[in-house]
Amino acid sequence: MLRPVSLSAQQAAQPSVPKYLLGTWQLQQLAFDARRPLNDAQIEQLFHDPAGDINQELKQGQLIQQLTFRSDGSYLLSIRQVTQGAMAEQGTYWVRNDTLYARTTSGQAAAFSGEVLARLKAKELILEFPFWQPQDQVFEQEKYQRVKQ
Repeated sequence: MLRPVSLSAQQAAQPSVPKYLLGTWQLQQLAFDARRPLNDAQIEQLFHDPAGDINQELKQGQLIQQLTFRSDGSYLLSIRQVTQGAMAEQGTYWVRNDTLYARTTSGQAAAFSGEVLARLKAKELILEFPFWQPQDQVFEQEKYQRVKQ
C-alpha cells in the first residue's frame, strides 16, 4: 500500500526546470545576433560596445563568470575579475516559456533575469536579450559552456 505524500505549497507550485540547465556554466563569449540588416550607424554602435573588451578579458582569463543552477531552485553567480576583484550573488530562479527569471536573496531582480534560453544543450547554454528594443531584432547573446564537475 502506498502512503500519501504531502508537498509544501512552494514545491507544488515550483515550475519545472529544463534538465540540462542544472549545473555550473562558465561564460565564454558575448556576441550579437542581428536578425535584420543594420545601417552603418547601428553597426558602429555595436562596434563600440564593451563586449569586445569583455571577450578579450574572458579569453585571457582576466575575467571568469560562472553561473550555477541547483535543483532546489537556487542559483549562484560568481564573477572574478583581475582589475576589480570578486563578487558573488545568490538567489532563486525559475524558467517560464523559455525565459529565465531570478531574484537575489535581497529580493531584487538578478542581472540575468528576463533573458531567454536561446540554446540549451548538454554542454552549451546561450542566453539572449534585446540589445535595443525587441522590435529592432538585435540581440546580445551570452555564450556559456558547462563546467566539468
